[in-house]
Amino acid sequence: FASLFYDPAGSSSVSAVATSEDCSHFYCNDCVSKYIAAKLQDNILSIKCLVSGCESSGRLELDKCRQILAREVFDQWGDALSEEVLMRSKKFYCPYKDCSALLFIDESEVKMKDSECPHCHRMVCVECGTKWHPEITCEEFQKLAENERGRDDILLATMAKKKKWKRCPS
Repeated sequence: FASLFYDPAGSSSVSAVATSEDCSHFYCNDCVSKYIAAKLQDNILSIKCLVSGCESSGRLELDKCRQILAREVFDQWGDALSEEVLMRSKKFYCPYKDCSALLFIDESEVKMKDSECPHCHRMVCVECGTKWHPEITCEEFQKLAENERGRDDILLATMAKKKKWKRCPS
């Protein structure tokens, strides 16, 4: 690729695909399209400025390149980016037996404690992949017997702990 990207015949095929606010390089559409296609062939999805030595921290963005890319290159890049997000995502099934939808939590959302299942609209614990249990920790929830994991059971156990009640030994 040329080190300088411009269209001597006019500006109709020059792209203002600036990578970020700290990069203002412009490229001819054909060069950008070929550059992106070459990067995708090398399995590089995070594509930097085309100008060698550019100090910008920015990356080319799929949406900003939509109009200049061939449909198949655009689709390939979009599919690869989606697949990358899914591969990095935490995956688990909705814990409710009548749902069991496969759920994905993006790595940027891992700090979340709870989330709503988009299929059954019930709350789930992102940390341990079980029904949402706001009153107790994941560790405490995991120690409970299956028949003691209902909301009322958890509330009773929480109150018993606060009041220092002891379980009947029989």
